[in-house]
Amino acid sequence: MRKYPIKIIAIFIIVVLFATQPEKSNPKSDPSDNIINSTLIITDTVKSLLRASCFDCHSNETKWVWYTYVPIASHFTIGHVNEARKHLNFSKWKTYKAGRKLNKLAEIKEFVSNHEMPLKSYLWLHPEADLTEEQRKIITDWAIEEVDSMSSLIK
Repeated sequence: MRKYPIKIIAIFIIVVLFATQPEKSNPKSDPSDNIINSTLIITDTVKSLLRASCFDCHSNETKWVWYTYVPIASHFTIGHVNEARKHLNFSKWKTYKAGRKLNKLAEIKEFVSNHEMPLKSYLWLHPEADLTEEQRKIITDWAIEEVDSMSSLIK
């Protein structure tokens, strides 16, 4: 008799998890607003590294993979992407004011050089997005150059 209510509760939880899947979306954005199409000087190498290691969470070009359809994992992943986009969305780069762009470039330099980005939890399922020390240096050097360039224009 005791097993019956546990089965019902388990089925109820599973149904609720599947029924409350958060929405996965890649909001429409103007391609001209993308950092790749901005006035920044971005080498093909930097573009490639940003696309491979950053764009999945920090753009409107997320590749929604199989586990984003699995309850709990989907809640975690979709929430994580939405939060990442709030902090930095490369698809909206040109809509940012100059001060915010400077701040974001400085954060890119800091987070990449300190191994805070890409996140370790992301790399568990996306080892191809991991950056070598040389690649980290390429991104951080680029970010520093752009901060210096933008700072001189703002003064």
